[in-house]
Amino acid sequence: MNSDKNKKQSMDDFWNLDSIVPKKRTPSAFDESRTRAIEIEIPAPSADVSSTSSENSERINNEGIIKRYIHPHTEESERKASPEEEYSPGNSLIHKVSLYSWSSPLAYYDRFRKSALYYYNKSTTANVNEPYFSYMPQYSQLNNAQLATYLRFRSEVRRGIYPEVDYSYILLLIYETINLSDKIPPERSLSMLCNLWLNYRSEYPRLDAQLSEWVFDLCLIKKLPPPSSILDVVGKDLPSTAGLREFYADSVGNADAFVSLLLCHCSNYDYRKSKFAVGENCALYEKHMAGVLRHIVSGASDPSRPFESAGLILQDSKTKRDTFTGALCCPFIKKRIEIEYCSFSHSHELRFIITDILKYAENRIRAHIGVKSRLSVNILPDGIKRLADEYFAAELPIRVAHASIPEEIPEYEKLYEPTSSGLSLESAAKIEELSWETTGKLVEAFEGETPEAIIEPEPEPEPISDEASLWEMLNENELEFIRAALAEDFVLQSSIASRIGSLSDIIADRINTLAADTMGDILLEDIGGGYAVIEDYIEETKGAINND
Repeated sequence: MNSDKNKKQSMDDFWNLDSIVPKKRTPSAFDESRTRAIEIEIPAPSADVSSTSSENSERINNEGIIKRYIHPHTEESERKASPEEEYSPGNSLIHKVSLYSWSSPLAYYDRFRKSALYYYNKSTTANVNEPYFSYMPQYSQLNNAQLATYLRFRSEVRRGIYPEVDYSYILLLIYETINLSDKIPPERSLSMLCNLWLNYRSEYPRLDAQLSEWVFDLCLIKKLPPPSSILDVVGKDLPSTAGLREFYADSVGNADAFVSLLLCHCSNYDYRKSKFAVGENCALYEKHMAGVLRHIVSGASDPSRPFESAGLILQDSKTKRDTFTGALCCPFIKKRIEIEYCSFSHSHELRFIITDILKYAENRIRAHIGVKSRLSVNILPDGIKRLADEYFAAELPIRVAHASIPEEIPEYEKLYEPTSSGLSLESAAKIEELSWETTGKLVEAFEGETPEAIIEPEPEPEPISDEASLWEMLNENELEFIRAALAEDFVLQSSIASRIGSLSDIIADRINTLAADTMGDILLEDIGGGYAVIEDYIEETKGAINND
């Protein structure tokens, strides 16, 4: 039984080829981090070998050694490399740009560039619309119908017409423009990318993330300013993945773009969620929140450092990037860029200041629409507060309460008014005579009766003066708050409130409550941004404080 089983097993093993084929060795994984470039020395050939025996022979130096240099392509070599060009953009948050060649051991996508040069001036009369899809569009992938569709689409775009087309055709035109940016005038290349962006971004939202980077790269390489045609658009819609928002914050060419970026990316307070930003007040919020920031940015003496004159000095930051990342781009066009710029999107100090500016602006809007509650605002730099007050004094002054005009009395109410015969001396003398007659009759009627003793009430003690009672009931912090109100020092008022963990509104309400109980009137009034002593009580308050 066992012998039959072994015999059958040996017959099956005859067809098992793995048992007779040599085992394959698994190659070890290539670890690029362990490789490094070295300079090699090749010994000189022996004397019996002629140096001219071959056309490709190396030239031997006097030491008898052939030296060859192998490019290392390491990070250290990139750090030691010298920039091809350096420049400083004028009036921009970007202060210095250094351009380096993008070295690569492989010359890939050269065929695409040659095809782009070949097809650049080609056109077609065929009216076709062949579908096309590719993650990385290239000319070599197109059949005749797709090539005709692309040429027709490109011709219409050059004439300012933007037809419906597949996304891959748009990418192909973008890649063509990038790879021929050294042949096409820089302004024309930038205009092509911006027009494609603006006209197809609603249909293909991915263009926001892609072209926000590639337009930026092209502008830095070609020394072009941010395109004005897209500054208004990208302010609110600039994706969070954008590498350097400071490029689009052109504080000189278009302050609105900078303001939009500050509102969207540099604030901890969203004024659109305020409970008072509703109905007809929405227009006030949208206008003046952006308006006060625009006034502060435009009022800077140095446009490249818009907040320095207002008391905030932002330090320069540095960053490195490879251009046209994610795009089909040959190494000849790609660059490595080092950028020194004034960073606002990563500054915590600026974020706090922008937040306080928006809260301060909302307090002025609330004062204008008659809302008494206020947002707590930390201490703003004097320069920024001065510019904000300057803006609101001209654009949104505080409403002054005027005396109400008495309404006209309706005609039917005039019928119920008492009649008057006018002033008459004879009538007054007659009334006096009748009064004396009545007095005489009363005296005769009660003559002979003992009048009851009339108990006069004891005189009440004179009350303590209202002013003295008010000052005795106030604590030191409230007295200091009133002194700040006399000086109209709103910063000191906020500081006092922060010190005791309260709000300026709460302190003022307590003072006014005590004043109403003792004086019969409030002492402080809100004048927008802070509290001041009512004009009728300024002298009395100064005297009481001096006596205290």
